[in-house]
Amino acid sequence: MLFVAAGFMLGIHGLEHPGSPMLPTALGIIATGLVAQVFALVKACFVSSQGKGG
Repeated sequence: MLFVAAGFMLGIHGLEHPGSPMLPTALGIIATGLVAQVFALVKACFVSSQGKGG
């Protein structure tokens, strides 16, 4: 969640200064954060289903 928040903050800064490389960096950070959250969600669901199935 921290990566997504930091990405949005950098993205706002990047939108204020269109010539800076902050916008692509911010988009990369947001994407990384979202992938990490999806991975954590899938892992939590998999562990939960393993515990109930046994």
